[in-house]
Amino acid sequence: REAVAAARVEHPNIVPVYESGDVNGVPFLAMRLVPGPSLAEAPARFGALAPQRALGLLADIAAAVDAPHAQNLIH
Repeated sequence: REAVAAARVEHPNIVPVYESGDVNGVPFLAMRLVPGPSLAEAPARFGALAPQRALGLLADIAAAVDAPHAQNLIH
């Protein structure tokens, strides 16, 4: 149910869910591959963010978190 709800959310800052299901009792989500380092790896690779860049990223994250709310989804 959660995967179906997540797949309905379209937003430029949310990775789309292409498919979900169950294989031999193991649930899965198939999502677009996003190349690049993980959030945990980014500081070591790129160093500290400039304050303006950090604020821009936070604005993008806040918009992505708000997108499901616009479709009456609670996360």
